[in-house]
Formats: sequence, structure tokens, C-alpha cells
Amino acid sequence: MDNSQAMSPSQIVLIHGLTGSKRLFAGLEGRLRRPPTSADTLSFDLPGFGENKDVESRYDVGDQLNFITGTIERRFPSGPLALVGHSLGGVLALAWAVHHRDRVSWIVLINTPLGENRDDIRRQLLHDRFGWGAVLLNHRRMAHLACVVLRGAQVIRAFYFAKPAYVPDEVFDDYTAHRWRAIAETFDRVLLGVPGAALVRAIGNVPILNLTGCGDAELSRRAIIQPNVHNAMLPGGHLMLLEHPDSTAEAIARFLNDGASRNVIYPGGTHIEGRSHDDD
Repeated sequence: MDNSQAMSPSQIVLIHGLTGSKRLFAGLEGRLRRPPTSADTLSFDLPGFGENKDVESRYDVGDQLNFITGTIERRFPSGPLALVGHSLGGVLALAWAVHHRDRVSWIVLINTPLGENRDDIRRQLLHDRFGWGAVLLNHRRMAHLACVVLRGAQVIRAFYFAKPAYVPDEVFDDYTAHRWRAIAETFDRVLLGVPGAALVRAIGNVPILNLTGCGDAELSRRAIIQPNVHNAMLPGGHLMLLEHPDSTAEAIARFLNDGASRNVIYPGGTHIEGRSHDDD
């Protein structure tokens, strides 16, 4: 069906990214539950993360989507949905939408990696030699050891002094509330194996807001130029949802409440409708 004229959503599902948890969305959910959106929201921890760290899974896209489907159907068994995904959660939101086109009327991508293929994604991750993606690609054993030590001995608490002030303690704690296998295999099977750009291009009748941060990595700053996609760049990096919560939440609320009009002005943002990463 054509979802381009849908009214504002009453049911919003939020999906976190790799190493994240549902607590990342606490502030945004509060905003979306209040007028003018006044929606019912659902956030949850993916298998292997947060409260669901002990849930068994193969951590491939099929298992992830099955888990998401079961969670959504228990809370929102019918009716149109808005999907909001942060980082890898945006890729999962897109993949779920491809398989449930009759239910999805809005998609919001926040700092989502929109790679063209596996080689493109690897190449971009390796640009940052000390980034988590490059470490997972080049130093898997070291990353595994660090994960075990930080989680098992609660060493992560010694780094509280170094965390940005805008990151709440509970979100910081959740960086270690995961299984190593969940991180490694989700990274391999979903982040590397499911190119986000192809998924966006497979969805032509659902309004998509692609919110990027000007300080984020190139892979998560890409614009997709097609009629149903609204690209906007806001201040901040990969955690702009925490770093600049008001402007990020305002951009999302305007998109959802204004019928995804292409005339919406995003506060503090830069429209990038006319260029993609291929233009660089």
C-alpha cells in the first residue's frame, strides 16, 4: 500500500544497535509519548544484549528478525507502525520493513551505516584504525579478551571518569551487558552481511528519515537519494541522540507528526537531499 499520506503514528518501535540497549531510547520515548505525537512506544533488548543477554540465538539476520517480530506482535498485534533504529538497529528496522511492508508506515534511521556491500563496509570501518570496527576486523582475540575482562571483573567502572557527561550511567553500564558471541556474530552476520543502502532502495513507498551526525564516521553519514527518503544532518556524533537529545528528538517528532512532508525544517540540521556519498 502507499504509506506516503499516513497520519502520525500511534505505535512506535525502537531498535538499538550493536553493544547498545533499549535504555538508549529512554529520553526519546518520553518525548514521543507526549503531545503532539502521543504514541505508544516499544523498545527492547536484542538477543545477547541488556536484559536479553542470556537469550540463545545464532545472531544472524533471520534470528534477529524473528525475535523482533515476536516482540512486536506481543505488544502491537495489528495496526501501522513507525520503526526507529539507531546504528545497526536502523539496518534491522529496514530489513524488518522489507518483510512486513503492510505494517510499516514510517522509518527513522539514526546514525545508521548504509553500506553498499560487504567490501565497502569493511573498507570504511578500517579507515579508523582504532575504532571498534577495525579492532573487531583485525584484532578479534584482543577484542574478545578486552570484553571478558571489562565485563567479568567490572573493570568498566574504573572508566566512569572518562565517559562523556551526556552518557547516562545506566547506558554506560549496558556496554558490558552482552555476550561476546552476540557482538562478534552480529557484527559478522548483520553489520557486514546486510548492506543498509540496498535495503533503503528496496523500500520505495514508505517515508524514511535518515538522520546523520556531522561528527559521525563516513559510513553512518551517507545520504540515499530517492523520493521517499529525507536526509538531514544534525550536530553530534554517533551518539547524537544522547549528545543533542532535544534537537534529535525534535527532528524525529516533526517528521512523524507532519506526515513526512518534504517541507519539514529540521532544527539545527542541514538538508542533504541533493548529494550522496558517491558525489564525494
